[in-house]
Amino acid sequence: MTAEFAVIMPVIAVVVSLVIGVAAVGTTSVRPEEAARLAARSLARGDSEAEARRIARDIAGRHAVVGILHGDRLIRVTVASPAPGPIGEWGGIVLSGQAETGPEPGAST
Repeated sequence: MTAEFAVIMPVIAVVVSLVIGVAAVGTTSVRPEEAARLAARSLARGDSEAEARRIARDIAGRHAVVGILHGDRLIRVTVASPAPGPIGEWGGIVLSGQAETGPEPGAST
């Protein structure tokens, strides 16, 4: 009985760790999308790119990469950040989000 217990406990620990890691990735996968949306909204109001990047990093995390592209009538923001925990570190999984908007009427761009 003790030998079986000694073999099965590490397997159970690994499975539980993977389940928790997948749950963490699932719950934080929406953050880059939300960060891109709010940063695009900030730019549409006429805020600076530095302010939009700060907003995005406040939501997606300090390691997030924020890309901003100004077109003729379109502002596109992309946000990418590493997945949390071992899944992101070992698996190299990156969560990303994108948002597009046009400048609001009366906004200083």
